Amino acid sequence: MFFQILFYVFLISAIIQIGYWLLVFSRIAFYKSYQPSAISYQQTSPKEKVSVVICAHNEEKNIAEYLPYILEQDYPIFEVVVVNDDSKDKTLEVLTEFQKVYQHLKFINICDKQTHVKKAALAEGIRNTQYELLLLTDADCQPATKNWIREMSAHISESPQTEIVLGYGPYKKYPHSFLNLFIRYETVWTAIQYIGFALAGFPYMGVGRNLMYRKINFEKNKNFFSKSKLISGDDDLFVNNFITNNNFSVCICKDSFMWSEPKKNWKSFFLQKIRHLSTGTSYKTGHKILLGLLSTSHFLFFVTALCLSLLKISTIFVTIIYVARLLVLFIICERIFEKFSEKKLLLWLPILDFALVIYYIIMLPSLFIKTKNWK
Repeated sequence: MFFQILFYVFLISAIIQIGYWLLVFSRIAFYKSYQPSAISYQQTSPKEKVSVVICAHNEEKNIAEYLPYILEQDYPIFEVVVVNDDSKDKTLEVLTEFQKVYQHLKFINICDKQTHVKKAALAEGIRNTQYELLLLTDADCQPATKNWIREMSAHISESPQTEIVLGYGPYKKYPHSFLNLFIRYETVWTAIQYIGFALAGFPYMGVGRNLMYRKINFEKNKNFFSKSKLISGDDDLFVNNFITNNNFSVCICKDSFMWSEPKKNWKSFFLQKIRHLSTGTSYKTGHKILLGLLSTSHFLFFVTALCLSLLKISTIFVTIIYVARLLVLFIICERIFEKFSEKKLLLWLPILDFALVIYYIIMLPSLFIKTKNWK
């Protein structure tokens, strides 16, 4: 009886997994993001003015290195609003020097705070913007091209019903580092989920380092920012609060990517992910079910496959199912990884796919942790 249950759990998990990839995630592989042509760049002017909002807490080096890439975007009318959230380094001095050169830079200096809550800093930044269209990113981010604002705003300008644009933010690549390899894969995997579900009609989140929405959505949902029990969630929970299956667009053209600096050690990476994942329990029930079913089936697929193999039960059948699932992943991920500029990850797919199972085990407690960190 036990062996039969083990076998059926394996089979059901495999079916669920393959179903997710074929019915949901394959949509990304064949999705064509709206992308203005070079001719349209020259002949037309963007319809809306944009306010870029960045929060910074002790980001002196990152502001100095990356802010010019944002300030020098090829866009007719935009402002950059940086919130200096009680930084103890020279962030304020760097911003002051930049403001002498870039008139469209505005910064807000928040001092003497007891706790550093990014959500509160972001709300303050948004309240001080002058334009209706908001584009959010982080201090340690570098846009892929000077057309980042154009690409993101085009999705709203060309579609009146669109109120939010979900962008993509990859991490920079460093050779000879499995940590960097896994961070990049985990980032792609997160994007596969939130973009795949969005394209399937179940949008549930965006990433704060590359996210656009209208200021009116902030005004309608500003109470979200004042809820003390929700320390984080400035991006995913806020989006989860007002996104619907017809008021968003997805922008994954490579000119719109926002590259970030990855963590350099496992401890800092896991601390970062704990902060990110701790908001998952506040998602809508339907989204939690879909995501929970995905991760649970992934975990059970590998655990039951390993048990059946060790017990030498239906070894050939287990091998066929495992290879079939892996083949589906390879076919779909080849196109997805190409879209996300991560094609080299395909060579490591079997190892990284299994590494996610270990990652699930390590990160499970974070679902029950309420973090209070700024970033």
